[in-house]
Amino acid sequence: MCNFKKKGISTFSKSIFFILILLFSILISLSAQTIFPTKPVEIIVTFAAGGAVDTSTRVLASEAEKYFGQKILITNKTGGGGTEGIIQVSKAKPDGYQLLALTSAAITNIVTKKVDYQIDSFDPVIMFTYDPATLSVYANGPYANLDEFLNAAKTTKISIATAGHSTANHVACLVLENKYNLNFKYIHTKGVAEVSTMVAGGHVASGVGPWADFRIMTEQRKMKVIGVMADSRDPRLPDVPTFKEKGYNVLGGVWRGIAAPKGTPPEVIRALHDAFKKALDSPELQKRYNELGLPIVYKNSSDFKANIIDSYESYVNILPLLQQ
Repeated sequence: MCNFKKKGISTFSKSIFFILILLFSILISLSAQTIFPTKPVEIIVTFAAGGAVDTSTRVLASEAEKYFGQKILITNKTGGGGTEGIIQVSKAKPDGYQLLALTSAAITNIVTKKVDYQIDSFDPVIMFTYDPATLSVYANGPYANLDEFLNAAKTTKISIATAGHSTANHVACLVLENKYNLNFKYIHTKGVAEVSTMVAGGHVASGVGPWADFRIMTEQRKMKVIGVMADSRDPRLPDVPTFKEKGYNVLGGVWRGIAAPKGTPPEVIRALHDAFKKALDSPELQKRYNELGLPIVYKNSSDFKANIIDSYESYVNILPLLQQ
């Protein structure tokens, strides 16, 4: 009887011991999980304040703060054509507290420049908009419509401002120029806001960029949008023809999203994604984007990653044009 009791007590003690170990392991695991965020989050924007990238990111961040419970700070870092800000985030601590407003321009830089980052230097969080390229001309210039502009470009070199060499819209114009034997003189600027100012002031004949950046000057009748590089007409510009319907099969545009440094914990990526997605779904943001002429095009983290890879491969294929 005594041996039985001792054996029973021993077995019971071992069971309690293993249960305590299991509970301790669970507590350790829970304590190791990231509680995010516990302080303000910073988003680096590599374009000047006032442009579509800056504005769309600020509106998104302002709305997402409601779901983060922390402030989201926007820092414009435009040095080195934006590459300084991109590199800074690529080397930042992968904890979710410093993010990048990632655009297609960052991907073209990898193809055309010697930069200290690659497409796998970031963990995509969310894509929130895609803006087809629009062609705008000086309101008092010689081109009343897209037909006149394209016909003139067959025999005359027309100045066209872009947001910078190798940006997505510059690439689209290069494809258009080479595919249809047109003649453009490129004036590269520091951002689409500057493109709008140059066209509206008559300093260049034309400019290419998103409608959101051209909207104000167009409404003031200082410039006019004459063509859209999309498959079908933009619902925001129902009276503006596409290049495609005029027989020029060229598509172009810019996507915008949020990315974190490579190695950011998956649970942090999820927390970031979910907060930004809630912001995109909010009536307040949708109303504001509509007022600004910003189209919402959503992709989750994995789909955004696939989009980045596809963009990279497309730019590699046209690298010879960019090197001319």
